[in-house]
Amino acid sequence: MPLAYLGDCDPHGLYIYLCYRRHRGLGLLHWLGVQPRDITRKMEFCVPSLDLSKKEKDMIDRMLSSDPTLKKMPQALLELHRMKESGKKYEVEALLSYQGDGGFNAFLDKLEEEEG
Repeated sequence: MPLAYLGDCDPHGLYIYLCYRRHRGLGLLHWLGVQPRDITRKMEFCVPSLDLSKKEKDMIDRMLSSDPTLKKMPQALLELHRMKESGKKYEVEALLSYQGDGGFNAFLDKLEEEEG
């Protein structure tokens, strides 16, 4: 039975996801929340974001340098690098305000296509 994690696109959200993968043995856990790759240039102006705090940037650096689970997950590692590079974070609720290209339902359709 596939399991999913829905969390924010910030260092804490990714850390929680990694904790579930590491400590619960949930190797088949899918991250359904917003990911940096989901925010295209076109969407950046439509989806509210917040700047990463210094504390969150430091957390990203610690995760990149020392999290053993992250090193085994190339996609999650790439997403963390993208988050660091953009300096932005997105909360799941931010997508509810997304109005471009068909709104939130279009975004959900995009995620479903990736899963399928």
